[in-house]
Parts: sequence; C-alpha cells; structure tokens
Amino acid sequence: MKKFFSLIICLLLSGILNAQERIKMEKSGGIYKIPCEVNGLRMKFYFDTGASLVSISLKEAMFMLENGYLSKSDIIGTGKSSIADGSIVENTIINLREMKIGSKKLQNVRASVSNSLMAPILLGQSALKRLGEYKVQDDFLILTAPQKTAIDVDAVREKAYNSYKDGISLVAESEYEKLEQTGYATSMDLLRYGTCCLETGNAEKAIRILSETKDVELSDSARLQKYQVIASAYGTIGNEYYCKLHDQNAYLIFKDKKESFAGRTALLRYYFDNKEFLKARDLCNGLLNEYIGNSYDNLSGYYGGKDELLDYMIAFKYQILSLLAYESQNFDYYQTTLKNIIELSKKNNKSAKELVEGMRIREVFHPCTYCSGTGRCTLCEGSGKKSYGTCISCDGTGSCRYCFGKRGINVVEHY
Repeated sequence: MKKFFSLIICLLLSGILNAQERIKMEKSGGIYKIPCEVNGLRMKFYFDTGASLVSISLKEAMFMLENGYLSKSDIIGTGKSSIADGSIVENTIINLREMKIGSKKLQNVRASVSNSLMAPILLGQSALKRLGEYKVQDDFLILTAPQKTAIDVDAVREKAYNSYKDGISLVAESEYEKLEQTGYATSMDLLRYGTCCLETGNAEKAIRILSETKDVELSDSARLQKYQVIASAYGTIGNEYYCKLHDQNAYLIFKDKKESFAGRTALLRYYFDNKEFLKARDLCNGLLNEYIGNSYDNLSGYYGGKDELLDYMIAFKYQILSLLAYESQNFDYYQTTLKNIIELSKKNNKSAKELVEGMRIREVFHPCTYCSGTGRCTLCEGSGKKSYGTCISCDGTGSCRYCFGKRGINVVEHY
C-alpha cells in the first residue's frame, strides 16, 4: 500500500514538473539576463517587469536591419513607453514578427527602439504578459502551463457567438477571451475573437489573436475573413507593407480583386486621419483603377446605389480632393468637389449622404449681384439690341453675361 501511494505521489509531482518550464538566467550587476530569439537571432535581454515594451538599442536595431532580421516594413512609427523608473520616453516602435522565450513562441510583439546606441536590451511587458503565469526562483524563470479552469464551455461559446452575430463586440470579445485563456478556443473561435478586437479598436491584439489560428482548420471563407481582418488591422495602425501582404493573401484565396480591399481601405482611412492627403489620394486612385479600370477623374457615369464599396470609394475620393483643394486655397475647385459630393448624395450613394451630414454642407442659391437676380442683361435690359445694333455685352442673347440667364448660382456652404 505504501508503494502504491508513493507511486501516486511521484506521478503527481511528475505532472506538476512537466507543466512547468525552467529557463536558466544569469545575473549581471544584480539584474537577471534571459536568453531569447528574435526573428531567429539569439539575444540576451534584461528581465524588466517595469518596462511597458520590449526594448532594443539603436545599435542592435541597425544590426538586425542590415542583416535581414528586421525589415523596413516592421517599423510601425513613433510612440511613447514607460521605463523602470516610471518616466515616459518617445521611441521608434517596431513589430517583432516572432520572439522565442524557452519553448514559448510569441507572434507580433510590439517593441521600442531606444534613441541611444548603447541602451540596454529589455524584456518588457509587451512580451512578459503573454507568457502566462511565471515566477523567478533560484536563477530560473519558471513558466507554468495554464491550467484549464472549469467553465461551461458550451454556454460560454454560445453566448460569445450570439453576441458576435448580433454585433455586440465587447461582450463577444470578453467571452471569447475566456475560451482562449482556458485553452478551449478553436481556430474559428479565435477568428471571431480577433474580429471583435479590431471592431473594439484593438488592432494589435487582433493581429496577435489571428496569428494563432490555423489555416487548415478554417474553411475558405473563414480564411478570407482572417486575412481581410489582419489586413484591416495593419491598415489601421498604418503598416502599409503588411496591410498589402495580407490583402494579397485574401486575393489569392478566390482570385477576386473585390475581396481584397478591406486592408487598403483601412490604410486609406489611416492616411486620411493623419492628414496625409496626397498619399490618400494616390491610394484611392489606385484602388479605383484596380476595381473598375477607370481613373479617379473618369467616374461621372456612375453615381451609386449598386455597389456599396464603390460608393464609399468615390465619395471618399471627393472628400480627399476637397481637402487638398482647400489646403492649396483653390476655392473654385473646392466648391466643385463639394458639389460632386452633394450630387452623389442625391443619386442614392449612402456614403455621400453620410458625408453631407457629417461635413454639414448644403447648396444655397445666391442671386446674381450683376443682374439683381433677373437673369437679364443690364445693358440692353434683356432685349439683346441697342441703338447701334446687337448688344455688345450679351452678344444679342439678352441674358446676363455673368449668370448666363440663370439668375444666380448655387454655392455650397457649411452650416
């Protein structure tokens, strides 16, 4: 009997040990350093729970860029992060495609590049919080495999799906998070979870979640959704390279160009929101060319109501052009673009209708100041003739030479 209980205890202890991973660290100046791999490059990071992001020095970043461990497409932009002393610093923000800590592989880890050449390399919270449960003991970082919490999986999944289907993204995200954290989430669950993350404004989390899905477990339509959402997420944060890359993945699934616009329309919105109107105009022009084979100046024959995406693109195009005209103080063209938006709104273009309401614009008739709104030539009083013959002001038409007999003009104004 004693041997039996000893065996049971050994098996239990063995299970506990197997559920843990021990990573040897080394002390340097009283601070632990831990071995990691970043995009295949072996590096040693200072273990720093006070840093909000993984951080590398400018020297390391330059080496990685020159040797292919980083690419220009991994550079997200600039941002702020906190360091161990609590201060906030501004750095270049990059995306680490893969980071390996022990046997744990993390995809798409946000990191900062210090402006200092010799800054320490820090393992911060952008990686640590994704390791699950861990502790430091006797010069080892001990990772504990997450234990499945007893939850009613079917009930949680049903609530998550119903909320997802009804467009209640915050509730769906919360329920799918429970499935993911307890290890019960399928690839389809993760796909819907990532979609909800994007809809609630967390693009980087969406990218991380969707990178954990397995294509072999998804149908063609689900894979299409996956790549469209990832492309949109990268477009939302302004990463043009990965946005276009995943748009291309979506395109390859069904060979249908109309299905590969999700990411680049998000990128278009990113340029617009950041007032990069020239980039927005060029991208919009390229999308319209790809979509219908026309240049952005040759769409007068299409007004709207047949294709929601095309409606959006055309209305957005005129909004971009209106802002470019305003910035260059070309007010005549500014008026023309606003009139185009209003005209589109009258032709069942829902996007244009929303723009008219959002921009608070309307057409107002202004009587001609030269003919006082009569539409008649003031020199011949509308007869077209003078004592010397044909009126030289209206060439005999009898119409006002400024409003051409229309009695005034329609002017777009903001209200």
